Amino acid sequence: MDFARKKPVRVKSIGDRPILAGTSSCLGGWCPATRLGLRPNTVYWMSPEDKRLHVCDIGTGIEEVQEPCKGVAEASCQPFWMIPEHS
Repeated sequence: MDFARKKPVRVKSIGDRPILAGTSSCLGGWCPATRLGLRPNTVYWMSPEDKRLHVCDIGTGIEEVQEPCKGVAEASCQPFWMIPEHS
């Protein structure tokens, strides 16, 4: 985001980071990908519509849909990310 111009900016890489996107009521963030077993240069989010984990590679634009909670009872709250401390 170009905050000075208040316009989104397209990027091809965010390096060794995944963006962990939250819903309007839950925060998101980022963390070091390879150190934590996540894919670099990606955006992760849980869809409230299909209840699945979506992972989009920023460089290729390819989106993958996963079902990490298949067979688990309906959640009693919205999913949220627990992001470890990092520098």
